[in-house]
Amino acid sequence: MAVIPNTTTADAVNTALSELAVKQFTGDFDRLAGILGITGVETVQAGHQLEQIEYSGTLAAGAYTEGDEVPLTKITAIKKPIGKIDLKPYRRVTTAQAVLASGMDVAVLGTDRKVMSLVRNGVVGDFIATVKTGTGAVEGKNLQAAIAAAIGKLNASMEGNGDATSQVIVIANTEDIYAYLGDAPVTTQTLFGMTYIADFLGLGGLFATSKVDKGAVYVTAAENIKAYGVDMAGLNAAGFPYLSDENGLIGVAHVPALDRVSVESDFIAGARFVAEVTNYIVKGTIKVK
Repeated sequence: MAVIPNTTTADAVNTALSELAVKQFTGDFDRLAGILGITGVETVQAGHQLEQIEYSGTLAAGAYTEGDEVPLTKITAIKKPIGKIDLKPYRRVTTAQAVLASGMDVAVLGTDRKVMSLVRNGVVGDFIATVKTGTGAVEGKNLQAAIAAAIGKLNASMEGNGDATSQVIVIANTEDIYAYLGDAPVTTQTLFGMTYIADFLGLGGLFATSKVDKGAVYVTAAENIKAYGVDMAGLNAAGFPYLSDENGLIGVAHVPALDRVSVESDFIAGARFVAEVTNYIVKGTIKVK
């Protein structure tokens, strides 16, 4: 018997669930990218080697005499592999009984959102790991002093390489921030699972996360943060029913698991942030008296 026109099928429902999950994840990413000034995501093949760079060198010294050979300036760029970017798979199953007991919004959509928040948490953790490899180091008597000293060191490092930044990004421990602020009113928003404070004490945009150790702050240039995604174009052709965004940040599929009277939620994450140039990352330490 032919399907009645305009029938809402199980496939359509599952597709709608996957579309919603992808939209929520990419919406969170876009808000963060907007704050950081990231204008594009580099989509690479699974297995692509990610690298960080350390620059060193100075201009050749000495006066130039007319007609003489110009002294050579040597600038070295040392690339350090930091791991391959690949798809990270996750899945969960919701039983029919759970749907009937709690409803679709709680049993499927709510738990899907929890999975996505954990995926975001993992992406942030990977990013903070690259930030911790920075080569600059300073100290300050309190949070504000440590941040200010780190920004000064960053600007000096960039100036030494003929660079500059239009936006400084500060990442600090959540407890340190609120211990310093006390009851001072601040306006915050949540971006990709982190708390963001715009123009923190006039020093720049600040991200608060427990993934930074207490007593430490990290400062980098917004231009130093690169975003990557994994090319998922071939998955559907190979029979995988994932819906994904064009940048390869996330793929989601919902498929019936009728042998278990359940619906399976499948996720593949390809999003990565990297702080690319280690010279342009400075760690500030709050000096304990």
